[in-house]
Amino acid sequence: MFPSLQNLFIAPCFQKVTTLFDPISKKTIDFAGNVRICLVSSIGFYGYLLMGVAAIVSFVYIVRAGYIMFTAFGDEAKYAEGKKTLLYAIVGFGLSISAYFLIHLFARLLGYTNA
Repeated sequence: MFPSLQNLFIAPCFQKVTTLFDPISKKTIDFAGNVRICLVSSIGFYGYLLMGVAAIVSFVYIVRAGYIMFTAFGDEAKYAEGKKTLLYAIVGFGLSISAYFLIHLFARLLGYTNA
């Protein structure tokens, strides 16, 4: 029912899968002998995985910064620390969102049209 951790973190073309169904284009992609498509699809796969992890970490730091600022109780140093953490977390969240567009750009430049 649930995929194993090995299948979750390994791109499909490296799992000895010769075909993969692409839900975006509704086509079956053949990986047999086509190393370029395999590498480009794995860039997208790992890119999306890292982008999701970065977004989750950024969200956790946004909540943490809010907690620090909320519990500062007039302590200017603690409030400044929370404000700095919030700034860095928002910048990190913005970078993780922009990574989505960078992944699509590089995939298109490398010729993978199903990104």
